[in-house]
Amino acid sequence: MTKTRVFIVAALFKRRGLGDRLEVALFRRNGDDEASGLWEFPGGKIEAGESPEQAVVREVREELSLDVRVKGFVGQNHLEFSKKILDLRLFEVHALHHGWKLIDHDDSAWVSAENWRAYNVSPLDIPLLEQIFNDES
Repeated sequence: MTKTRVFIVAALFKRRGLGDRLEVALFRRNGDDEASGLWEFPGGKIEAGESPEQAVVREVREELSLDVRVKGFVGQNHLEFSKKILDLRLFEVHALHHGWKLIDHDDSAWVSAENWRAYNVSPLDIPLLEQIFNDES
């Protein structure tokens, strides 16, 4: 059986916290699917006719009611399941105004290299978080 490949995008929000420490935003998914309760980068499927950059702008608007500008590509990861393969591309974004509104998530947190492992992070996002914080050190 051929597995379906699902192309998805996600948004990376970065800031400098106390002591100029890098922090990134994670969001806890609500709902009743397999990702419910996991902390993740916000995002979703690329729709037909969209570029990955257009998809990340749309997904952030839908999930966080926030307009963003894509700053650049950060990295990618994929995860295989029994019937599908998730192919994730992560883009750093810049918010065009302050304050997101949680729509598909029930909590958000700024995490650092020292504490992100205390969160139940989506397995798809873990290698990307490791890359982000390793690149910083």
